[in-house]
Amino acid sequence: MKVAFFSTHSYDREYFDRFNDNERHQITYFEAPLNNNTTNLTNGFDAVCIFVNDKLHDEAIGKINT
Repeated sequence: MKVAFFSTHSYDREYFDRFNDNERHQITYFEAPLNNNTTNLTNGFDAVCIFVNDKLHDEAIGKINT
């Protein structure tokens, strides 16, 4: 599964990579938050992950390609 992580820091990457057994998932990390201006970065991904402090509004959700 191709997964896009937004608003990530180095410590986030360290733990997600550690628990990605046998590289089961193809993970791409973005430091930028997911918002109206960055939804194009979700193209081609099966899943999108944001973090608890992010504010994702309906308009941005509607722009994510599924």
